[in-house]
Amino acid sequence: NQWMEVLSEWQPISVGGQNPRWRVELDEALQEVRLKRSSHLLVVGVKDSIANGDFQKFAEYAPEEFENFLLVGDEVHWLGSPAFRRALFPSAKLRLGLSATPERYFDSEGTTVLSNYFGGDSIVEIDIKQALNLRTPAGDPVLCPYKYHPVECTLSEEEFQEYQKYAKAIAAASSRDEPDSKAPEAARNNAARVIKKAESKFDKLEDLLERLGSELHHAILYCHDGEQLRQVEKIINRLPTKVHYGRIDGDTPSKDRARTLNNLSQGHIAVVLAMKVLDEGVDIPNAQLGIILASSGNPREFIQRRGRLMRTHPNKSHATIFDFCVLAESGLVAGLTSQGIQRKETTRVLEFADAALNREEIEQKYEEMEVL
Repeated sequence: NQWMEVLSEWQPISVGGQNPRWRVELDEALQEVRLKRSSHLLVVGVKDSIANGDFQKFAEYAPEEFENFLLVGDEVHWLGSPAFRRALFPSAKLRLGLSATPERYFDSEGTTVLSNYFGGDSIVEIDIKQALNLRTPAGDPVLCPYKYHPVECTLSEEEFQEYQKYAKAIAAASSRDEPDSKAPEAARNNAARVIKKAESKFDKLEDLLERLGSELHHAILYCHDGEQLRQVEKIINRLPTKVHYGRIDGDTPSKDRARTLNNLSQGHIAVVLAMKVLDEGVDIPNAQLGIILASSGNPREFIQRRGRLMRTHPNKSHATIFDFCVLAESGLVAGLTSQGIQRKETTRVLEFADAALNREEIEQKYEEMEVL
């Protein structure tokens, strides 16, 4: 929708489920080009539809009518997936891939596919610190700065033992002469789930929400799954002061999703509970508070979530991010497993902290950890 709006003067055609007439519109637009009544054809589509058989057929013959075919892949990391590589059209002479996280997590093959298609190394790289110093022609900042607050949680002894079981399974599967690629992946996912769903997070969340009070507004709260989301709803419903909230998950219809986000933007609700959505492709400039209850090991996830909060808005001087991180107590169970948990979590903490307004305060605390 953002691309359609920005490119509106070029009469773009939206390809996807929200425009059931897109096939007819494409044929009509191509006919206008053939009759010399138009010199261009602009298509904006989601990855699923662009990689779909119907559009693939159109893309086989349509480029013959044009001198140049430019393909722009936004959030281009997705196109390295086997399911969407068909969207990387060989006939595109001009190619531009855009992403804050171009390297695919645990997928060197997919990363290589993207690198080869787009010509090797990146032509432009801007890190987050450079971007925070960029200004528009009018002198306004391009991004909004942020403060970052890790919320330290711990595993119970039972949770730690469960995590340790999966950690041993990962090590065992990886050490085999002929490792089963699915075994360590399943164990990794199970280990990550233990971290994401640590029970101690709920008490910490309730304390945080009570402390925030009236400051809880224009907020996005990220949950791992439906069970965790329902528990968060119970916490919100028993707060001393009534808090209006919405919820969005992968099954939320696009119209309902847009309505909920508009209610958040207008201040009709204070917080949106998000489950496996709102990492990418969402523009809520006045969203200023992010609460990350669960985070995966994939850097793409937390980098993209941070990006949701860094849009500029006249009523926002900075954004604030609360990140619930699990740091196993050293006295709980000694050993490499405990260090492994801390290493994974503190890697994310230091990445978030590096560009934060309160960076020095966080680094001073967490760089003292032996596991780093």
